[in-house]
Amino acid sequence: MNVPDFIIIGAPKGGTTSLYHYLRQHPQIYMSVLKDSHFFLHDGATPRMGGPSDKDRKREMIKTWAAYQKQFQAAGPDQVCGEIGVRYLDSPAACRAIKQRLPEVKLIVILRHPVERAYSHYRMYRRNGSEPCETFEEALADEPRRLQEGWFRALRQNLGYYHHHLKPYFENFSREQIRVFLFDELEADPAGLMRDLFGFLGVDPGFRPDMMTRFNRAGEIANPMLRWAWSASRGLRSRATPMVPVRMRGRLVAWMAGRPVKPHTTPPLAEQTQHTLLEAYRDDIQQLSELLGRDLSHWLNPVAPS
Repeated sequence: MNVPDFIIIGAPKGGTTSLYHYLRQHPQIYMSVLKDSHFFLHDGATPRMGGPSDKDRKREMIKTWAAYQKQFQAAGPDQVCGEIGVRYLDSPAACRAIKQRLPEVKLIVILRHPVERAYSHYRMYRRNGSEPCETFEEALADEPRRLQEGWFRALRQNLGYYHHHLKPYFENFSREQIRVFLFDELEADPAGLMRDLFGFLGVDPGFRPDMMTRFNRAGEIANPMLRWAWSASRGLRSRATPMVPVRMRGRLVAWMAGRPVKPHTTPPLAEQTQHTLLEAYRDDIQQLSELLGRDLSHWLNPVAPS
C-alpha cells in the first residue's frame, strides 16, 4: 500500500490549495484524493475539537491508517505521493505521529506574513459562517478561550508563531527533509517556486503546470445560485461526507475550487491592531529568520492584508 513521500504541513491561507492543484498536474506526482485528511492530527485517537462548527470537520476526517493509505492506492508505481495537511504545522502531536509513521518523508512549508495570514483567515471563516465574532479584534481577544476549548476552525494569532511551530519539526527531521517557501515567492514567481519544488521532490523540474487559476481566493462564488446552494448545504454536506466515496469527495472539492470568484473589497486592518500583532510576533519572526537563515525583516513592517 502506498504512503506519501511528501507532506505540505502548512500554513493555512498560505497558498496550499493552489500548490495542491499545481502539483497534481505533474505526471510523476500523485496527490491524495482529499486535500486535507487531517489524519495525523489524531492518528486514530478521538480529536478534541470544541468549536461551534467543529463537529462538521470531525465527521470529515480520515480516522484510520488503512483509510489514510487508500488515499494513495491509485498512484502509479513510478509516481511520488503527497498530501497537504495545513494544521499539521501547529500540532506537536502531528509532528510526532508523522515521525513515527513516515520518518523519511519530505516536509514542505509555505509561510505568509503572519498578520496578513491571520486577517485573511478571519475573513474567510467570517464569510462561510464559522466565525461568530463580528470584528477581527473580538476574535483575537477570544482566542485564549478557544485554545483552551480546542477549537479547530477559529484560531488566528496562534497559527502565526511559525518559529514556535516549526521548531519541533526541525528537531525531529533533518534539514534536508524540510523545504520552506514564502507566500510572496508564490505570488511573484509561481513558475520558479514550482520548479524549485519539483526539484526538491525529485521529479522533472521542467514540467510547467497550468497556473492561470488561483485557488481558494478571497471572495464569493461568482454564480449567485451556486453560491447560495453551496452555503445553504454546508450542514448537509458535512453529514453526508462520510458516506461519499473518498474519490468523489476529492473531485467535488477540486471542481468547487476552480469556480469563478466574485472578489470582495477587504476593509483595511486597523493600524493599532497591526501594531499590536507585529509586536506580538516580533521575537518569533526574528527567531524564524535565524532558524531558516533568511532575512524576514520585511515582516516587521505593517501590511495591507488582502
